[in-house]
Amino acid sequence: MRDVPPDYFEHLDAVEERHWWHLGMRAVSAALLGERLQRGGAVLDAGCGTGGFLRWTLLQGPFERACGLDPSAEALELARRRLPTAELVPATLAGVPFDDLSFDLVVSNGTTLRVTIVVNGMALRTIQPQTDETVFVKDLPPLPWAVEARTSAGRALLSMSVRAGDVWETTRPDGSHELNGDANRVDLSCGRLDIWSGPPLLGPAPGPGSPGDCSP
Repeated sequence: MRDVPPDYFEHLDAVEERHWWHLGMRAVSAALLGERLQRGGAVLDAGCGTGGFLRWTLLQGPFERACGLDPSAEALELARRRLPTAELVPATLAGVPFDDLSFDLVVSNGTTLRVTIVVNGMALRTIQPQTDETVFVKDLPPLPWAVEARTSAGRALLSMSVRAGDVWETTRPDGSHELNGDANRVDLSCGRLDIWSGPPLLGPAPGPGSPGDCSP
């Protein structure tokens, strides 16, 4: 698993009930799944993290069995504090430790799509699901940059152009900073993808995407 800061999962656990991204994903899931959530049964959250979405799912219907898997043992330890009766297993999507047809509902938020960052036709970095990555200027060709985020099959998800002079930073008289840059975003049914050169993009909550938009 990609390295994360030592307190990453503690912070994630602390904000899952109020952060716009988590609230947005729940709203999108409620709209997409509708009455299916109310039927209950057995549910698996594949990539459950600290368990916030699985906790929310259990409040939507009479689920008799709750399971979650995640590659992070630390995340699962935090999840167990609020989900003491759930089956929480350290695993990845490449090795799901449950039999086929074990669940009535399987959910997976932001865990299903790898993207490759391509600049001026050169593949620079493959980004794993649910991660942030930084590509440094020293690793880039000379400006201008034609940036694309592509699926593993080469399908372009979004693109962005960066020209000389687009990215700059100014220090105001009061000591604060103003940062300008280029950015682009796409909302997919499996999560949100942002690329930026300069300040990161903020809200609103993610949109629902469209069917098939997360296929490789």
